[in-house]
Amino acid sequence: GGWAIAKTCQAGLVPWQVIVCPHPSLKIEPWIFGGDDIALMHSMTCPVLVMPAGNDPPYLKPTSSEFQAMPNKNHSKSIPFEDMSHGWTTRGDMIHNPTMKRDVEA
Repeated sequence: GGWAIAKTCQAGLVPWQVIVCPHPSLKIEPWIFGGDDIALMHSMTCPVLVMPAGNDPPYLKPTSSEFQAMPNKNHSKSIPFEDMSHGWTTRGDMIHNPTMKRDVEA
């Protein structure tokens, strides 16, 4: 998920050129590790595509001040999927859920 990618950025372990984050799990940083999820998000200095679900934190949405402060904001984008729940890209059922099928094929 997005948390693991962001941690490699923060630690300087991988020189990412671009990040696509359909499962932005940054919210676990304060819950589990006592860290700062906004600082973690801002450690991703390359272009980022974030695809937050409707119940993901507001800071992942394109109009949030936190997302607007991304280091590479001119080349980063947030495309929210408001009808989906967190984890939809890995746990979704396209066969029985037409809304899921619509958003996966978007």
